[in-house]
Amino acid sequence: MEENQEKENISSGAESPVELQPDPYENLEFPSLLNRVQAILIDLVILISVLFLATYIFHAIGNVSNSVRKFVFIFMFFLYDPFLISFTGGTIGHHMMNIRVCRFRNPNKKIFIIDAVFRFIIKSLLGWLSFLTITFNDKKRAIHDLASGSIVVKKTPKAHTSAGSGTSV
Repeated sequence: MEENQEKENISSGAESPVELQPDPYENLEFPSLLNRVQAILIDLVILISVLFLATYIFHAIGNVSNSVRKFVFIFMFFLYDPFLISFTGGTIGHHMMNIRVCRFRNPNKKIFIIDAVFRFIIKSLLGWLSFLTITFNDKKRAIHDLASGSIVVKKTPKAHTSAGSGTSV
């Protein structure tokens, strides 16, 4: 009698087997070390160019206080990376290399500003050493990604609707 009851429960869906969650990384690609280094070099060129431009503007103005100069330097050097990553999903270099930084637990979401600042601090302290782990794990996470709960992925191309409509989803 109990055996028949169990069969009825299973066939009616009363006892369903454990459902496996889909792998959130199944359709994602991870950028190579070269892609990430290229993004850093692009950002470095941008930062140096902006700092030279700021220096030129300060010199042209003439009397700019040291506190303003320090603020511009600190903002550009220390906040460029965390702000852009948390608000746009990546720096200008990341966007140019078609990669983005997102949360490891939910790759559809950007990381929080505090996580981006922590990520930047770890990356700055360890320098190039942080990137050595990229080649040793399947999701190509650097030490600063592991520490901050982030992951870097390639941007997926946007899906387009039927031909001729000109709209994208």
